[in-house]
Amino acid sequence: MARTKNKITRNGNRIFLDDSVDILKLAEDHRFCVKSVCSEIGLTTLQFETLMLKYLEIKPKDLFCKHRAVLARRLMKEGTPMQAISSFLGFKNYSHFCLEIKRFYGTSPRKLSKQLISYQQ
Repeated sequence: MARTKNKITRNGNRIFLDDSVDILKLAEDHRFCVKSVCSEIGLTTLQFETLMLKYLEIKPKDLFCKHRAVLARRLMKEGTPMQAISSFLGFKNYSHFCLEIKRFYGTSPRKLSKQLISYQQ
């Protein structure tokens, strides 16, 4: 899938390459691997990072980390088991998942999940 325009735009909470390729959907499909997403869209990792920094002022890896954290929180609210969330979001091991959630939200996944569920009740 060769690209010619190479413009990144935001539409609500979605991010598109050339107004047609949903970058976050691709990230989800490729388990948040920047290299795999780049391969799919026909850009090198450096070209993709340069575009992301130019249009969104964020590196792809950082964007994907934020998106994974938001998805994890949503799945926690739905009561999805932690191990399932970790696996679904492409973490190689559960401890890495815990570190990323704690880094992003400032608390462990279990505590965050309990807080989210108690707020719903």
